[in-house]
Amino acid sequence: MRNYLQKRIVNNSFLVSELASIYQFPSYKQTNQVIMVPSFGGGLYGTIENNILINGDVQKYWGLQGIPPEKMSIVYVYRSDLMDFTDETSTLENTMDVSVIGSCCQCIIVLCLFPNNISFLEAFTTMIQGITINGAILYPTLISMSWGIPETQADIVDLTQTNTLLQKTNMNICVAAGDNGSSDGTTTLTVDYPASSPYVTAVGGTSLICPNNVYDSNTTETVWNDGATATGGGISVLFPKPSYQSFIPGNRNVPDIAFNADPNTGIQLYFNGQIQHGIGGTSMCAPFFAAYLALNNIVKFVNPLLYSNTCYHDITLGSNSIGSRGQYYAKTGYDNCTGLGSFIGNKFVSNPFISIPKTITLKKGYVFQIPIQTNLSVVWYSSNKNVLVNQNGLILGINFGTCIITARANNLSVSSLVTVVPIPNLKKLVY
Repeated sequence: MRNYLQKRIVNNSFLVSELASIYQFPSYKQTNQVIMVPSFGGGLYGTIENNILINGDVQKYWGLQGIPPEKMSIVYVYRSDLMDFTDETSTLENTMDVSVIGSCCQCIIVLCLFPNNISFLEAFTTMIQGITINGAILYPTLISMSWGIPETQADIVDLTQTNTLLQKTNMNICVAAGDNGSSDGTTTLTVDYPASSPYVTAVGGTSLICPNNVYDSNTTETVWNDGATATGGGISVLFPKPSYQSFIPGNRNVPDIAFNADPNTGIQLYFNGQIQHGIGGTSMCAPFFAAYLALNNIVKFVNPLLYSNTCYHDITLGSNSIGSRGQYYAKTGYDNCTGLGSFIGNKFVSNPFISIPKTITLKKGYVFQIPIQTNLSVVWYSSNKNVLVNQNGLILGINFGTCIITARANNLSVSSLVTVVPIPNLKKLVY
């Protein structure tokens, strides 16, 4: 397995708390969530006492962002005997994962160290069944996964069995989409696993320029692709299309959503006691979204809600091709570079709904305002060119007949049967 962390020599890095504000996350607060972070190498700098990390890089980083010690997350390390600081990249990965989560919310974070040759099934089973630390069993409410492997290189039996396990959990598992573009570092189009599982949230990457630290007219966000690395994304050859992606052609499509991942527009971290700049990768995005879910206490599988929401910056510029290998392009709506788009935290609704009348009768040539109740931004469609509808829900019956008027918000839609009738004949006036 490989992690999806990238590092560049830059000086203009964000703090995680700044990114959380830009993407309009809720304010930092205490939650009751237990977020498990699987890792297959490295360690965490700091002192470990009774399996708890103290005085580490992550605590220094949280303090830098103004979080007092008594409000910091508790960090447990499972299998600290496996820590290997000669694996610097994996240690930086672990530091980023834990730092990102704890910068957004106060929770329990469990770094679960596993041998690199362990199967996906064994690793996920170990976490989901609960991990005993200091005599107590901790069960995850969320899992953040920053590691993976191309589908074309994976053990199919392991992937299939793991996918069955994930289906049964109904748990939120946030997974990095990969940092090697549409080919995932191979010679053909492929996606990364476990991001390609229909039962996880695959998080892709963008490049974010936001000079005012507010997502305003000066902000530019495009597909992350610097020529050497790029966001993963594509179509699975193993897993069928889930119902929440019913409007998208093909099998399971990756990613679902995206955040800033470009190390050239990345974050800064404490690492081995020193501030490091230009840290990025989709493995930054997975724990970032896990923290958002923890802040909102969302533990039920969120993907169907993601596809019923309109809480996105639609990313329409860029591709995720590296070199001459195949590619996908950003476009209006869903695409295999940034999914639905980059996430806007304060626009997400946990119970999306659209309600309009089932039938409407309209006189020819008359204008009618469709009454609607919704907590989403909807787009209107008409099945008949003779019955027009604008984006304010005003319909005009030009000719006789019927049509279907639909209010849609991503994958959630409601329709009304509209009938246009003739105007009653007026009586002729006799003088």
